Amino acid sequence: MHPVLSLDYIHEEPFQLTTGQQSLLTQLRNTLPSLILSETGVALDADELQFCNDRCLTRYLTATHWDIHSATTRLLDTLKWRREFRPDQMDDLNLKEQLQSGKVYLNGFDKFGHPIVHMVLSRKGNSNHEQGLRYSIYLIEQAFKIAPKGIDKVCLIIDFRDMVSQVPMHITKKWISILSTHYPERLAHAFMVNPAWYVWMCFKIVGYLIDPATKTKIHFADTNKMRQSGFSNSDETLSTELIPNDPSMEKGNRPEGFGSWIDLRHYIPSHMLESRLEGSFQFDFDKDVYWSVFKERIASLES
Repeated sequence: MHPVLSLDYIHEEPFQLTTGQQSLLTQLRNTLPSLILSETGVALDADELQFCNDRCLTRYLTATHWDIHSATTRLLDTLKWRREFRPDQMDDLNLKEQLQSGKVYLNGFDKFGHPIVHMVLSRKGNSNHEQGLRYSIYLIEQAFKIAPKGIDKVCLIIDFRDMVSQVPMHITKKWISILSTHYPERLAHAFMVNPAWYVWMCFKIVGYLIDPATKTKIHFADTNKMRQSGFSNSDETLSTELIPNDPSMEKGNRPEGFGSWIDLRHYIPSHMLESRLEGSFQFDFDKDVYWSVFKERIASLES
């Protein structure tokens, strides 16, 4: 079957700001253009102005607990980083090489309309880890583009089963640092599927890079226990209520401050959950089919 890269689902979340918060949002919106011009000598271009919409500014204010100085500093740092790193750009040759490995790709949406970024660690990717990091960030940028109107977060699924090689720790730290610093309030959920014992050790090493609010969004799943649970997903509609923990799953040990053990089917409709993850979506990654569908979908958004 073809990958699912679009969803007809509108979930426009209205701003619910206090008078004080609205004032801070207006202040940030009005001062940002002159500040970036003063610091870099280059004014915001059309794409940057679109990036710095009210939803973006609100995310930075929320992430900094509505501290206008911290939000401004952090947003300026992100704008400078985006100009240098160009996270939304990647040449076709490297993109195709990375994408066709099937190790990291987009496919499906969760019950809340968030695009799903899959990382299948049993598949061997490019040995250039820096290029792999760039590709994964680029793909997250594309996830935001294919998201339904009003959805500005992504769902991340990392499947550790039969992992063929470990990413160097400095690359893992860099990846987490980029996401934490430049993508505040952008993670809906992250699911660590079939984690081995060394995953806990990794989390203990890099856990200090992850803020407490984000840690609670990182959950764990075991497909073997899911298979044995007898779960029946009769409701395929999008849900607005979060089920924080599945009582049919064993709690087990987990890094302190992180989320719980869950059944993925509470968060992702069975028809959107790949069969390797105990869903009913019979999806087999075909590199040529995926490349064609992906390029067509992204081109449709840019036209």
